[in-house]
Amino acid sequence: MEQKRLNFIDAMRAFAILMMLQGHFITLSFKDYESFANLKASQGYSGSIMFDWWHFMRGLTAPLFFFVTGLVFVFLLLQTHSPKEKNPRVRKGLIRGCELIFWGYLLQLDLRYIQSTFSGENPFIYAFHVLQCIGVSLLLLIVLYLIYKKIKKIPLTIYYLFTGVVFFGLWSELNYLESFPKNSPQLLQNIFKGPYAIFPMIPWAGFTMFGGLFGVIINTYKKKLASIPLSAGLLITAIILKCLPDVLGFIWLFTRLGEVLLITFIFIQLERWFTKKGELFLSVGKKTLFIYIWHNILLYGMILGFGLNNIIKQKLSALQAIIGAILFLIIFINFSKLSPFFDNLKFRVFKFLRIL
Repeated sequence: MEQKRLNFIDAMRAFAILMMLQGHFITLSFKDYESFANLKASQGYSGSIMFDWWHFMRGLTAPLFFFVTGLVFVFLLLQTHSPKEKNPRVRKGLIRGCELIFWGYLLQLDLRYIQSTFSGENPFIYAFHVLQCIGVSLLLLIVLYLIYKKIKKIPLTIYYLFTGVVFFGLWSELNYLESFPKNSPQLLQNIFKGPYAIFPMIPWAGFTMFGGLFGVIINTYKKKLASIPLSAGLLITAIILKCLPDVLGFIWLFTRLGEVLLITFIFIQLERWFTKKGELFLSVGKKTLFIYIWHNILLYGMILGFGLNNIIKQKLSALQAIIGAILFLIIFINFSKLSPFFDNLKFRVFKFLRIL
């Protein structure tokens, strides 16, 4: 029987998706975002402490999202692990990974220009974005798990640790290349290094691998997570990674990983609070795919070709953008309650297709 998942995991997922929602809304709507961001990039300071702090947290959202995805998947995978029997989570994970890839490319479809979509006039259809990267990462987590289950001599943590380090290390090498694999179709290039490689496997899948590594650890020590030795070990590891000197081109990735581990440490300490008082917050964390899909449709006009971006793009003042972001969060927290209805509708559609 599967054990109940730890609440801090869903809390982290909720935090990541809500940070993404407000970050995307403000980035899209704030009229001075580009000028502030350019100053921050060139001088290290935008002139606004509030913007700089927000910009830092916005940059942390994607690493956190990839990390917690690997964490929750591997943790649940190992809840049903058996050395001899088939793991039902493997099949579920394969389906989930393929579903994420499907939704990722579907969201890049623009029905207004359907005729030009596959003719090369709309190359964004071939972009490799968040959902595609997470989907392929889940498939890779499963492959490594199956290799571990077959060989058994090497701990699963080593597989995930090695793969994560490789993905981080290769980033600085690919960063100097114009494209990779060279002269290959754009659809393949974007997975690694291409014109529309928005979240390529290298380095972003590395965060998912490290999340998987941590998923193994919390599955092993789930009853002792808040103990002083484990908490101290996690905190010390996070601080060491955060303070690494950037002597190599990819060290910033480990620095980000350290920041993610700091957030993980905080959420683990709040596990009991989430269990007692965080029901709504936790429910949001269980509906991240639903929220991600619909926020893309409503904010960016994905698939339909019309969204809030047609109305508010770079038109709001700082105060208006903040108020709008808060309202956007409130709307989606309540809108996420409709997730069971859409899940049931999806089930009925797939059941009908199987009958055909």
